[in-house]
Amino acid sequence: MKAKLMMKGQIAVRGLGKGLTLRVLLDKIEGAENFDLGTVSIPAKSATSMHSRSFEEVIYMLSGTGECQMEDGTSYTLEAGDCILI
Repeated sequence: MKAKLMMKGQIAVRGLGKGLTLRVLLDKIEGAENFDLGTVSIPAKSATSMHSRSFEEVIYMLSGTGECQMEDGTSYTLEAGDCILI
């Protein structure tokens, strides 16, 4: 695989509704066949809808705090520097 540099001006930004913003850093379009990387900005007092994926997902908290609720009802409070593999 050839190396790919993504400059911040090249990063796609997509609105997800409810004030959420997705920044796509790497995905298949950028040449990452088996990996996606992005950031999601979630404003205070906002949330994503419950959802599941057919693949592993990693959440790394850059700043702030948040709650991650699993399908079995288990809930985790995350803060800056925490990481969770789902």
